[in-house]
Amino acid sequence: MGRYLAFISYRHKEPDQKVSMALLKGLEGFHLPAGSGLPSRRRVFRDTDELPTGTDLGADIEGALEESSWLIALCSKDYLRSKWCLREVEYFIELGRKDRILPVLLSDAAEEALPEMIRDVPVVADLRGTDLCFDAGKIPEMVPAVLARMAEGVSAEDFAAAERRFRWKTAGGIAACILAGILGFAAYALHTADLIGEGNVKIAQATEETEKARAAAEARRKSAVRKNAQYTAEKSLAEYRAGHEKEAIELALSALPEDLNSGEELSAEVLGALRIAVSQPRLNYRKQYSADTESDITGFTYFDADRLLLEGEEYSETGTFLNYHSGELEQYDSDTRAEAFSEGYSRGYVISEYDRPRYKLYYGPEKQARILPWEEDGGRDLTLHGEPFYADHILYDNWRDHFLAWLEEPLEGQDQRTAIFSVYQAEAVTELPAAGMPVVAEFYEMQGYPEILLIDSEGTLGVYDTKDGSEIRVFEGNWNAACFLSQDYQPAVLAADDSGWSLLQMSTGQAVMKVETPSPIRGVTCCPNHSALLVCCDDGARIYSLETGNLIWSRIPEEPIRFALWSRMVPGRQFHVDGNAIVLLYDRRAEIWSLEAEGDPDGAEAIPLYHEGVYNRSEQVFFTDDGSKVFIQMADGTLAAFDGRDGSFLWANEGSLNTTASHFPSLVSSDQSAIWRDGENGRERIDIETGEILYAIEDSGGRDPIELPEKGLGILPGSSWDGIKCFDLATGEILWKSGKFENAVRSEYPGYPMFSEDLETVRYISMEYGTEEHVREIHWQKIESRTGKVLEERTLIRAPQLESADLDERWRLAARETEGLAAFSVEADEAPAGLPLYLIDWEKGEVIAEIRTPGPNTQVVFPAAGGVALRWMEEACESVYGFENEGLYEDKYISCCRLNSDGRMGETIPANSEEGRRLLARDTQLLTFADEEAMLNVIQIDRKERYNSYAPHRIRRISDNALLLDAGEDTIAASPAGGTVCIYRDNITTTITPYLLPDVDAETLVRKAKKRLEELQ
Repeated sequence: MGRYLAFISYRHKEPDQKVSMALLKGLEGFHLPAGSGLPSRRRVFRDTDELPTGTDLGADIEGALEESSWLIALCSKDYLRSKWCLREVEYFIELGRKDRILPVLLSDAAEEALPEMIRDVPVVADLRGTDLCFDAGKIPEMVPAVLARMAEGVSAEDFAAAERRFRWKTAGGIAACILAGILGFAAYALHTADLIGEGNVKIAQATEETEKARAAAEARRKSAVRKNAQYTAEKSLAEYRAGHEKEAIELALSALPEDLNSGEELSAEVLGALRIAVSQPRLNYRKQYSADTESDITGFTYFDADRLLLEGEEYSETGTFLNYHSGELEQYDSDTRAEAFSEGYSRGYVISEYDRPRYKLYYGPEKQARILPWEEDGGRDLTLHGEPFYADHILYDNWRDHFLAWLEEPLEGQDQRTAIFSVYQAEAVTELPAAGMPVVAEFYEMQGYPEILLIDSEGTLGVYDTKDGSEIRVFEGNWNAACFLSQDYQPAVLAADDSGWSLLQMSTGQAVMKVETPSPIRGVTCCPNHSALLVCCDDGARIYSLETGNLIWSRIPEEPIRFALWSRMVPGRQFHVDGNAIVLLYDRRAEIWSLEAEGDPDGAEAIPLYHEGVYNRSEQVFFTDDGSKVFIQMADGTLAAFDGRDGSFLWANEGSLNTTASHFPSLVSSDQSAIWRDGENGRERIDIETGEILYAIEDSGGRDPIELPEKGLGILPGSSWDGIKCFDLATGEILWKSGKFENAVRSEYPGYPMFSEDLETVRYISMEYGTEEHVREIHWQKIESRTGKVLEERTLIRAPQLESADLDERWRLAARETEGLAAFSVEADEAPAGLPLYLIDWEKGEVIAEIRTPGPNTQVVFPAAGGVALRWMEEACESVYGFENEGLYEDKYISCCRLNSDGRMGETIPANSEEGRRLLARDTQLLTFADEEAMLNVIQIDRKERYNSYAPHRIRRISDNALLLDAGEDTIAASPAGGTVCIYRDNITTTITPYLLPDVDAETLVRKAKKRLEELQ
């Protein structure tokens, strides 16, 4: 036998605790009959009593299980809700001891109380009374029954009889003692008086020891509860990300006390997991417009940013526009169509670029297709293998000037052909080897060149290279609909048949997700903004989550829906799904359903930040200091403003981002009246109330503007070649340019300016390439702020060439305006320890100290608390760190220290300690969340096919590093004042609409969670 006779697995609530204590006392204290084979001295593990303080709970539990001969499971419905308890049973089975598990039924039906993995194990004791409720009167029968199962050939009655005999003997001995006591009482009384003083001292000592033991036991209990809660929170988040919302909520609730006001500690990790599970934005569409058409709708074309072109049974010179933002129908009169008809063609199509028509395409089943320049004479008749090509369907690719053409019903003497053409030539680029007529076709740029997805008339789904028509991947089946998408940065295909839809990997051809639908699917469209799939089924329209496969929304009308599609935006040359509206097309009617953005009145539900007509693929989200406004910088350059409290739309500015210079994130001005954006025409200052561009200052890749409202001045730092620009803060007028260092050879790095206290002079420090290869120089200047006149200038440092030219390229200059300090060092992932680091006095223009970096990958940090700090990787983990090891660059692998103003390094401390977190916390990371002093954690990640980036995605309490909120792969933006956060996704291929997450109290959160569970039942 191991260290313990038995391990008691139970829920830490009544009546489970009462039963577990009775078991503990009985199993350790029962007197045994002869031949039981059980040891006279027995120990039983019950985690509240046995768990040492400060150790890892998981390791201790596993160790106790390994040292236990038996496991006793106190089973009920509540027991099955505890992942912790189930894990104990699983681990014991993994040890090969399933035959040594003893289930005890406390309440409920057996199939509802016993874990599925041990339902074939005989129940050792049944403590249920009437109505399957717990009956405390049956507890005395439990211990003999359990001991009998452990012993061989000894019954429960034998154990009960042995205990009774012992008690009878004990009772007789006590009676004899009482008689002897009466006879000797007089002598005892005389002696007792002498012992009272000594007894009082011993009682006091015993009381003190008891209190210490009680405090230690309470500390162990709290530690176990805390670690159990942390584990449960992790499991809850894992369940949620696996699409099991109900299980995630149940897990989180199970780790919270029934009475939130009982004084029991509320786990920050559990509340954070519950907040994520409960507060996700849900797609809720409401019908906004309905319009009737004069003829049947048989097809549609995305025409521009607001309109669909609806087609009828007969292709005519006119068509009908549907504006899916206003719901209005308009007549479409097309000169191109009229021209085509007049020349004997039955169809005409305009090929456009940047909203400008470039070519006209005339075609039809009875006449050779022809392409014509828009405003020029001439044209080209399309051919395939030198033979005339006829077509009555085309699909145009906006990106690469390609189009797919085919004939639905070949004329006599013609063969069925499906070919890809370029607008620049008459002969087809390639013929596709698809069998029969294409049923579904779509272009998509997967690897830098468009590929085409096609379902032929036999139901085979294929992906083909548009350059030569070669087959990339074929998915066998009888498919009805399909579309391209990117899943985890890898190309994938969504395909549907009569049974449902499947997510198919391009790399393997395998289905990674299959979802059944109530009726056959006829059309599918993905929406990256919401990570959702819209399907048009025989019985209606449905939306499913692409991440979990769960049904999100449905519309099941009485009449059949012909087409279901998302609204789209047109940034640049390509249509992008935004998902803010759904268009349902019936036989002669169109419905428009808009996304409902109102938050939950309870205040616990997330509020989507969207506005119709604004393409919201977010690049950056930021707040005003007070959190009253939140701004979203879109991928297409649009800057949109929303109310930071209720999510209502304020304004949008559709300018363009600067794509030719280094992009700097947008930021709110120091006086909170404007926003700076790195726009196409330079640094743009935008009015925070209206979104109007006030002015733009030409920029050459400098740093963020520095504002001096009291002087009405602004400074825009540029590179050492470009110097700095001083401008009028109200008008943007350039007052002077200066700061160029005369001996500069080349510089790609902006410098740092700092004003003197009287604002009369500017200190400007810059880094540039020196006159020799692989030599860096740091220059310092003192400039008169009114005129831009250079008063003093000097070279402070000429950094020597390093052994690695790659490291030479990674010299970095960092400075802090309020401290008057700058640092010059190498910051690279490959940088070893011992490289030079220079500390500079900005005000005096002097090098304070030259030191050697204490560890690999040393970084200079200017914390919010002031001063300078160093942060570096531990040597021990250097060999396992790398971008391929996602998430290793966490604070637990990092050390840090304060760097004193004279260059002396302070004490080395772990970065994940409370002191380390406070030391390294920057202004942009500090916030108040859930009434706790907290910070955004930053973890370096590597996203495939993307640049390496730092993505903040966690909020942790500073005092103990408790996880307050974890957004998974999504990014968190927080108002500096705390309270409100915005969660968004800033990767290239999969996005979500950003949403506000209100900061609510625990009671509101739990109430919302229970309500949500009722909805999920």
